[in-house]
Parts: sequence; C-alpha cells; structure tokens
Amino acid sequence: MRGLMTLLNDSKKTWDKAEIICGSLLYLISSAMIIFSAYLCFSPDIWYDELFSMQLATKPVSEMVKLTAADVHPPLYYIIVHFVIKALTPFGNSFMSSGLVNSGAALGSMQIMYAKLASVIPLFILFLYALTIIRKRYGILVGGLFSCAVIAMPQMADYAVEVRMYSWVMLFVTALCIHAGPFIETEKDKQIKGLKWGKIFPLFIYGLLACYTQYYAAVAVAAVYLFLIIWSVRKNVYQLGIILISANMTAVCYVPWISVVLSQARSVSSNYWIQPLSLRSFGGIIKFLMKPGFFNDKLATVLAVVMFVLVAAVVFCNIRDSYMWLCFMPIIGIIAFGFAVSFLLRPVFIYRYMIPAMGAMWLSVLIAAKRLLNGERGKLLFAGLLLYTLMTIFCIRDFWAFRGNELYKRVNMVQTEQFWKDIYEGNGSEDTDEDSLSEKPILICNFEQVAALSMYYANGYCDIVGDAGKELPVQVYLYGAITDSILESTLPGIQVISEYPEVQELVDSGRRVLFIGSFNSREDILKDWKESPAGIENKNIGSYLNERYWFDVFELSRK
Repeated sequence: MRGLMTLLNDSKKTWDKAEIICGSLLYLISSAMIIFSAYLCFSPDIWYDELFSMQLATKPVSEMVKLTAADVHPPLYYIIVHFVIKALTPFGNSFMSSGLVNSGAALGSMQIMYAKLASVIPLFILFLYALTIIRKRYGILVGGLFSCAVIAMPQMADYAVEVRMYSWVMLFVTALCIHAGPFIETEKDKQIKGLKWGKIFPLFIYGLLACYTQYYAAVAVAAVYLFLIIWSVRKNVYQLGIILISANMTAVCYVPWISVVLSQARSVSSNYWIQPLSLRSFGGIIKFLMKPGFFNDKLATVLAVVMFVLVAAVVFCNIRDSYMWLCFMPIIGIIAFGFAVSFLLRPVFIYRYMIPAMGAMWLSVLIAAKRLLNGERGKLLFAGLLLYTLMTIFCIRDFWAFRGNELYKRVNMVQTEQFWKDIYEGNGSEDTDEDSLSEKPILICNFEQVAALSMYYANGYCDIVGDAGKELPVQVYLYGAITDSILESTLPGIQVISEYPEVQELVDSGRRVLFIGSFNSREDILKDWKESPAGIENKNIGSYLNERYWFDVFELSRK
C-alpha cells in the first residue's frame, strides 16, 4: 500500500511539472502570436467593411456618433479607434521625420496601421487575464491554452488585425464572464451576500461596453444576466439584489441608443443582404467554430467532428457545472436570438456574429476539460488530454495559415500601394482648382466594393464622407451594377453608369480612363465595349491584390 501511495505521489508530481512546462510554453507561443500580429498590422490593406471603420473612426467624435446611427453597429468601437489613431499619430510622425518609416507614406496609410494595432490591444488584455486571474483560479495549463485559443482557434486569428470591432467585443464579453465567476460560487462561506459594489462593478462596466460595441454582444450580455438572475433565485438569493441593480443600470444606460436601434431596424427592413437560415446552418455553426485551417479539407472536416464530439463529451460530463453554463450563455443567447428573429421576422444572423462569445465558450471548455484531467472522471482522462492536444494543434495550425495568408497579402500590397500612389501623385492631385481636375484619371469599376476602395486609395486615403459634394480628384464610376443604400449614405461620390455610350463619353473627354475589372465578367464587359459601335480598345497594364480583391487594370482608348 505504501508503495502504491508513493507511485501515485510521484505521478502527481510528474503531472504537475508537465503542466507547468506545457502551460509556460503555451504562454510563450501566445505572446509570440501577439507580437507577430502587431507586426502584420504594418500594411495598409483593408477590405470593404474596414473602409467603413476608417471612414467613421477618423471623424470628430460628435460627427462620428451621428454617422454611426446610419451604420449597423453602435459607436464605441469607432471612438476607441479614433483615440488610438490620435494617440499613435505623433509617434508615427516622429518615425517618418527620422527616416525609420518611409516618409513618402500617406497619412491615411499610417492611420490604417494604427487602426489595425487597435485590434491587437484586446488580445494583449486577454493575455493578461490568462496570466493572472485565469491562471490563479484554474492553473497554468488552462491559462496558457486560453491565451492561445482567443488568438488562434478557428476564425479567431482572422480578426486579430482587422479594422472591425470583433476583438474588442470578445474582450468585453469574455471579461464579463470571468468577473461573473464569484457570483456562481457554490460554497456557502464564499458566496456573495448583500450589495458588494466592488464585485458587481466589472460586470456592469464590461456589459455596458459590450452593448455599445455590437448589438449581438448586447444579446450575450442579456443572456449572462438572465442566467445570473435565475441561478441567484435558486442558489443564493442574497446576491439577487445587486445583480438586478446592475442589470437595470445597464438597461438604463443603454436607453439613449434604443431609439437608434429601432430606427436602424426599420431602415434595413426592406433591403438586407443576409441570407435565410435553415437546419443546415447548425452544421455551418459547428464548422465555423471548430474546423481547423488544414489545406486537406477532408482532414479538417474529420478533426472538426472529433473536436465537436470531445466538446460534447466534456459538456455532458460537467452538465451540473453552473459556471460552465454561464460561459456558454453568450453563444447560446446569440444563436437562439439570431435564429428566432431570422425565422420569425427576417434573416439577421451570420456566423461571425458569434465571435464575441467564442472567448468565453473556449474558456468554459478548457475549465471543464481540466476537471477530467484532475481525475474527477478517471475513465475520461484520455478525452481531456485529446481535447487539449487538439486545441493546441488547431491554434498552431490556424495561426500559421493566418500568417501565410497575411504575408501573401502584405507582399502583394507593396505593388498595389505603388499603383494607387502613382495614380494619386502622378496626376497633380494635390491641386484643387477646376482646371487641374481635367488632368485627373477616371476609374471605372464593375464591383461596388472595389469601387469604394478605389475611390479611397486613388484619392490618397481621403475622407470620402468629408468630401461629399465636392468633385474628387480621381472620379470613380460603377458600371453595370447599383450601389446599396448604406454605400450611398456612407460613401457618396460613386457615379453609376450602365451603357457603353457613357463609357465612350468618358474616353472621349480626353482624360485618362482606367477600367478596374473584377471577376471573370470583366472579359465579357471589355468584349462588349470593343465590339460596340464605340470601338473601345483596352490594354492590360497589370493585375493587383488589394487585401482580398484581385483586379486587373485596363487602359481604355478609342480606335
């Protein structure tokens, strides 16, 4: 018996040492991921949604808030990016003047990089949570793997350097769930009793910040509060008062924006781009959450199924764990709300709206799996080890794929940025008098998203909204398509044409005319123009990648 006890003690010491080593390595890996994500921010490539962020974030705050009333998200994220850009601009100017950064880089180009860096900040804050609170509560292995998961589990890395609100709202919702932990305490002597303002304050702040960052995050916050209220009624009624006060204060503070929410709901009721949901969408949810970035699609699908089975097993084994369910409430609330509204009213749910809840979800999975590793479910020890191993592999593989994709775009963006710079600087665009406008090029696009980006880049990263009503140095036309209402209100200035005589008139104006052709339809368009009575010739002068958009550039002329 003594020999058996010695063997068990030695095994425990070995496991403890292995846990410390593995957890420490995971912290190092996640810190390297954050540093490399910051490095990837120094490239000015953005896509259509990011252009909206840049247009709003560079406004004065008062004007920005008014404009966000026409957008589909609350204003807090844009305010954050606005002040990050404002804080980093003096440093960027110093680097430019010292020669450490290319002094020819446009101010707008630097602003894009600052806005991307703003998306890395929440990941660093979550890393600090993993290093402190999570490590102390659940151990170094959970903390280390969580620090990797919020950066590099499937879909996560894609939003690390994107100029959108997803990393920030994930921080707010995840931190809300972390600070809600003491309110789910089952031991009587540790339970919260009475008005503990210091305990509830982080919940109130993070919940309110989440609500003012994204609407689906507000759903996640409501789901967490609903769970806390129900749990308190059943398990600890003495904390119910402070939770109700916090929930109601959050609602009261959100009242000023409620009218905007209702107005936006009415404005998109007749024309919205989100596709209807079906039962197959549940498979899409699993794929979005758990399919790793392996090039072999069959292997990735098999691993996603294995991960789903492991997560289901972990959840089943911890089905009475209240804190696990609290951390699952944000994603359950978002999915339930999205499907209910989509089926009852109109489609309002897309997979990336789950991003705010994914940090808390993976935290709950890790904590539940840790109990299997601790021997509480001895027969399922292997399941816990396999889940941790797969999560580590997924994180490394997905971040490596993300790294390769971003570096590919970064390399190609050098040539693309030079193309836009040549258009902007090579045509005297710094002049503003009417005579100088006759020397500016004209761009014709056949895809509205590329048209919007072309207007932004070709005009020197200009404030398109601020220049509404003015004739921009480089004019952009959209051929054979229509602009939606959001594009018209947020990015005015794109002119729509649909017939070859209109193209002929532009070419005959004597100004340089370039066709920015996207997709295979560009060949059909060029053929129609050439065979038309106008006889519009074209010359391919290059192929370029702007973030996710490949386009060919053709110089147009008459026979």
